[in-house]
Amino acid sequence: MTNYFVVEALRDYHGNQFPIKVGERRVIRYGYDQPNLTPRVVQQARNGEQIDWGGATVHVDGYHVLFDGAGPLPIELRF
Repeated sequence: MTNYFVVEALRDYHGNQFPIKVGERRVIRYGYDQPNLTPRVVQQARNGEQIDWGGATVHVDGYHVLFDGAGPLPIELRF
């Protein structure tokens, strides 16, 4: 089963890998080849912790989870 996790930035960040702009979304697809593996960033967000995004530490008040669950991804969240 494929799972999706979609998070949206609530402010701009300057990571050491790339910048993040307010409103930017990060879509993580997982579980399709290793059903028991949940990415660390998903676990952190579920626990209400800061996440790494583009090499920036994004605190809980700097992101919003838009979707966390089994696919398919809702049509309004598809790019």
